[in-house]
Amino acid sequence: MANSSPTGETCWGSLEEEYREEGAQLIVVYGRRRVGKTEVLLRFARGKKHVYYLAEKTSMRANIPKLARRMAEYLGRESFARIGFSDFEDLFREFLE
Repeated sequence: MANSSPTGETCWGSLEEEYREEGAQLIVVYGRRRVGKTEVLLRFARGKKHVYYLAEKTSMRANIPKLARRMAEYLGRESFARIGFSDFEDLFREFLE
């Protein structure tokens, strides 16, 4: 993704470009606190198929089941959240199948 302020046009254009790509996309957004990253992502996602998860500052082990629940909601498969994923790679691999 191009470097720019998260509220800038370059960022929005990059999100649109990634969203139009064929297949699933993982977009990681990071930057300084309190510059509007979350708001940009939430506005961008409106009306689009997506999974949004804001990771917590805890362990990977604590974040995996929470992200799996979001993915289960997206898939409409409650059973997906009950799978015991060992790491993010397993989680994403299963999600994409």
